[in-house]
Amino acid sequence: MTRAVEATPLDKVLKLRPTNVVMRLGVQSRLPVLNPRDLIASFEGRSALLLCVPAFSGAAIPGILRASRDEDAVVGIACPHPLGARDTPARFVEALRDAAEEVRHRKPLFLQAGPFRLVSSDPRTREQLTSAVYKYVDAGFTLVSLDASRLPVDEAVAAYRELAPAAIERELSIEITAPLDEVHRLDVAALRATLERLQKTRVQPQFVRVPGRAYALEEHPREVWQLDMAVLKEARDVVRGYGGWLSLEDEGLAPDQLAPAWLEGGARKVDPVEASARIVLGSWSEALREQLRELARTRGLHPRDLIASLDPADQDAKVKLKAEALSWSMTVDTMPPAGLRGTASAAIAHLSFGGGY
Repeated sequence: MTRAVEATPLDKVLKLRPTNVVMRLGVQSRLPVLNPRDLIASFEGRSALLLCVPAFSGAAIPGILRASRDEDAVVGIACPHPLGARDTPARFVEALRDAAEEVRHRKPLFLQAGPFRLVSSDPRTREQLTSAVYKYVDAGFTLVSLDASRLPVDEAVAAYRELAPAAIERELSIEITAPLDEVHRLDVAALRATLERLQKTRVQPQFVRVPGRAYALEEHPREVWQLDMAVLKEARDVVRGYGGWLSLEDEGLAPDQLAPAWLEGGARKVDPVEASARIVLGSWSEALREQLRELARTRGLHPRDLIASLDPADQDAKVKLKAEALSWSMTVDTMPPAGLRGTASAAIAHLSFGGGY
């Protein structure tokens, strides 16, 4: 008589993968790409925040995964929007899958799409972004980040309601960006109004993203004294009141040094955007960087938001290896101060024993 093989904890966790992940990776895949709200649930009783590293270049992906493996840490990887003409969200996930298989990565992770930034209420632009969101969700992303913060509250709410259904239909997580006032500080009244109106709809954001300029006292902060902790705590209290978690966009250059302050301020997720961007831009020619700046001025976006659309695909092996190594270094240095060391094994243990939703 043949004995049935008992399911391992990883086997049980793999069953929690969202359907879009299974459809993209296949049922035979052993890569535990999960919904970030499951991963946060596994942090119960632990002071830790989700680290979501933007992969402005595909060369960064192996470094981020190796850092997760080396620190036994949960990690998120963000795919920026827009991508270049030769790239697609599906290709990004395929590159991630291949890199994960190469290093036999079995640590829990999540995939963030965006932020998708809406700078006007133009119907054509909204239609294009809605189509892009569906492509990312179909590719296997488990968190969709939306930014209509430059619009008035009514228009922002309408935009979120139009852009969010792709994620809602698959029970994925949603992140929105907190509105800022005319001097780029947190607009608490507008944030409350946005969350209150969304609460009456199907759009229930799990994360509210606060841009770095809202809480940084100086450009590209490196030290805790360069952060306005009162802004973080005020944002945390508002977001908690609507059942969400505070997410930070870090425009600093030392995420490892700032992580303890973010935890103290109540953050549960952080994207080290500036540090990740500089890893890629360091390999670019001055002519290409100027092209990036000009394109950003034309579109009314920050140059970081367009790196992925211009990242050259013909970089030599040494450049790619350097980007991988620097991404590993930045990620692995940030994980212990963010309380993430050991969270991967803890998450598998928690979720495999009924800790999922």
